[in-house]
Amino acid sequence: MEENDFFKVASPVSTSVVESNENEMIALFLAGELTSERFGDAIRATLDLVGTTEELITAADIQNDLQNAARRELLAATRGYGQNLGVFENFPTDVRWVRTILTPSELARVRYIEYSYWNELSNGTRLASDAARQIRRGVEVFGVSNERFLRAARAVERGELFPPLILAGSGRIDWCVWRAIFVSLPTRCRSSPSKSSA
Repeated sequence: MEENDFFKVASPVSTSVVESNENEMIALFLAGELTSERFGDAIRATLDLVGTTEELITAADIQNDLQNAARRELLAATRGYGQNLGVFENFPTDVRWVRTILTPSELARVRYIEYSYWNELSNGTRLASDAARQIRRGVEVFGVSNERFLRAARAVERGELFPPLILAGSGRIDWCVWRAIFVSLPTRCRSSPSKSSA
């Protein structure tokens, strides 16, 4: 996994798909969790508990079976992956993982997972654009500050890159955000030149 492997928003006619795998998804998911204000401490505490360092995530070798098993166990322990728990409740076991480039119109159709927080923030639609409107109006859900979205929006304005989105769905049209790593998504969809992320 290259440091600069990012999903990109492409021009309106992009459909390239590159095969990926569960090991890469888990590594990317954990990388997002490690830097998360909400989940990073739990990841670090679990790494300490099992006697390993953040390098398991920050220097992930997805060709190494021992590392892959350790990361899978870490994601299971912290978020219920493979155990039908938490954010992975009812998550399918037979998944085809791919890397792709989303068009702006595809990105605009991405929905948040079916979860009370995202439902409330998006006023029931689960669309990021609707959540952005709510955030701009100052609506806070369940007493949770929107500051992380506002910081992310400022980072987008500065041109910063974010880790890949991890999406799940039955097809290109039906994707939903399974892990909202790219927290600036609610504030806007941005296009950039078409480039392969593989």
